[in-house]
Amino acid sequence: MRAIRGRVTSSDARAAARRALAWALPGTLIACLVAGAATAGAVTEGRYVADSYYITGTSTAAAGNLGCDQAEEDSLFGNNSAVILDFGAQMSNDKETELPGHNHRFATNAQIEALTEAYAEAYFECLLDPELSTRVAIGTNTSGSVTSAGGKTWAGIVATVADKVLESPEWTSHVSIWGGDDIELAFSDASPVKAWAKKYSASTDSPYIDYGAAEGCSETTHKNSKCENVDHTTGWTQKAVYQVSWEVKGANPAPEIYHAPGDAKEWTQIDLYKEGKMRFIGVLTDREAEVEVAERERENGEEVEEPGNTPIEGYDQLNDDLEAAGVHHEIPFSLEIFWQKESHASVVGSPANTTGAEDVSAENESERPARIYAACMAPFAGYPPEKLEAIEDECRVRRADSEKFTVAEEAAHKAEMRKTSAARRASQQAQVDAEAPAEAHSALSASHEGPFGSDHGFAATGHWTGEVDGRWYEVYAGAKVDPVSEAATRSELLVFSAPAAPQGDESSRLLGTFAPPGGGTEPLTITGANGDVLEVQTSTGETLRFDVATQSFLST
Repeated sequence: MRAIRGRVTSSDARAAARRALAWALPGTLIACLVAGAATAGAVTEGRYVADSYYITGTSTAAAGNLGCDQAEEDSLFGNNSAVILDFGAQMSNDKETELPGHNHRFATNAQIEALTEAYAEAYFECLLDPELSTRVAIGTNTSGSVTSAGGKTWAGIVATVADKVLESPEWTSHVSIWGGDDIELAFSDASPVKAWAKKYSASTDSPYIDYGAAEGCSETTHKNSKCENVDHTTGWTQKAVYQVSWEVKGANPAPEIYHAPGDAKEWTQIDLYKEGKMRFIGVLTDREAEVEVAERERENGEEVEEPGNTPIEGYDQLNDDLEAAGVHHEIPFSLEIFWQKESHASVVGSPANTTGAEDVSAENESERPARIYAACMAPFAGYPPEKLEAIEDECRVRRADSEKFTVAEEAAHKAEMRKTSAARRASQQAQVDAEAPAEAHSALSASHEGPFGSDHGFAATGHWTGEVDGRWYEVYAGAKVDPVSEAATRSELLVFSAPAAPQGDESSRLLGTFAPPGGGTEPLTITGANGDVLEVQTSTGETLRFDVATQSFLST
């Protein structure tokens, strides 16, 4: 997850760079994972890298365009893909998420379902190769409300979309639906994340991808040491990370390898905790997102963090580190994450040969279901039997459904869909708008991430977002911390002007830091809001009032 500015509460430069990206892309995306190994008929000498995205709006037409782009790229390069649609943090009402980018927009669960369905339908409609497919993972993150109930809710969203896809055998042979979670150790305690993961896995057969980070975990030992992260969360050990990224039945790790050399080493040691039994489904990088951040920081005269790994660098770092440790297994997918916008798919190395519908003749069409099944299973070679059950079921369904129609029949179906696609997308958008468009609105959340700035170590307990006289603000409660000891040194509220849009020229700006009238060192907490006035509680239980309009504590 990431890509704008965060705060630094540790002298660890990697942790600083990682946190610097956490605010802007809290949750992370549409992310795309794409198979590195060639599928039926394709020869890939380089590694195929496709787009990853953070979803920032609720237009089903825009989501459909992304799905169509991915289908055309998969067809061009002859590779299967997998896609994470990251819809940001779940809110405490369990009915919506705050979309990535701190643009004050929210998507209801129904909107998330509609957007994913639009993506999946457009992928099928635009796919040129009758034997290729994608896995679409519906993603959230751990920066908001993380509960067991939230895990069940997310499983319900995934199941609803999966059922929609299963209505059509043609769709099913090309698209399957997974879950996803950008699990960040610095955003939530371990206990609620484990509860979320277990409840999700118990509520659906669809696997999920952990595309998060292991910040602060050991780079040199694997004896279940504590992960010393930067946000004072509790319970994170190598064992806890291993559980939520692999040991839970549906979990599959595709970790963030953003910076060298520590990110890869952290995950290698986590794998060694259980003697190298993990299987990494992919590697996530965000080079281009970091470049965008660096350019914006440079324009604002701020200190610039150098952008991190390219996709090939991130992939090689984890791949090589696992190999050096003697626990190497083929990593099938390479991921690169972007803002939701134009396509960025590319091939790192030599281009792949293309394969298309014209390659499937009447003579070999009878063999197509077997090839589809083999390609579906290929990324999971070496997975232990207890992890393969859901994946085998998925691949069997793809094979069985592909036997129900010929390539010519599928082409005719797609042609008919294209005739009505504009009307269909308009109908989908009308449904989304009727549900509740992603209007900007005031909200109080438990998010611990923010644009605190590299010169202001800060541990947040939560934040409020709202509009005052036509201007957007974000207020973070917590305490300033010592950058070395990470001990709280001053109770504070941080007030920022908030950007109107994540990709715009406007950037977040710190307006001031405010200590309560009585002073103190322990973190403050925002407990409620009445218009422009926030209710703020101190560690002693005293309730104060803070006026956002005047940026001052009110006398009692």
